[in-house]
Amino acid sequence: MATVAPATPASSAISGTVIESWPEILTLIAPALGGATASLLSGTMARRVKDDTVAIEFPAAGRMQKAMCEGKERAERIASAVSEHFGRSMRIRYEIVADPQSNGTNTPARGNGQKRYEILNDPAVKTVLTGLDATITGIEEAQQ
Repeated sequence: MATVAPATPASSAISGTVIESWPEILTLIAPALGGATASLLSGTMARRVKDDTVAIEFPAAGRMQKAMCEGKERAERIASAVSEHFGRSMRIRYEIVADPQSNGTNTPARGNGQKRYEILNDPAVKTVLTGLDATITGIEEAQQ
């Protein structure tokens, strides 16, 4: 007689996939989002999935982008694209990462999401990406 291990809940499987693969997921759903919305989400990180709600975290400098994504039409478009990608209804929750300066330290340490956000929102980078119809596939720090 064979025993069968209990199935992993679908939400936990999706949770791991979303958190680990968020940049790739954004690339895949970008056509459904449109260029402007995809650009607003470019510096975000998926932090958790609970009860079919994906928590998307913006860097501390991304308050305006967060507010724009929370607009009714854009929020519905994002939720629809994420839902279509996973084949089930998903909601989106938008959050801002805690400002590293607010913890009393003077260290300029920034997470990878913050660095990526700053690079992708640099006017020169945006101009090159738009002019060449290109996307960034990876960011490496320069060796000095």
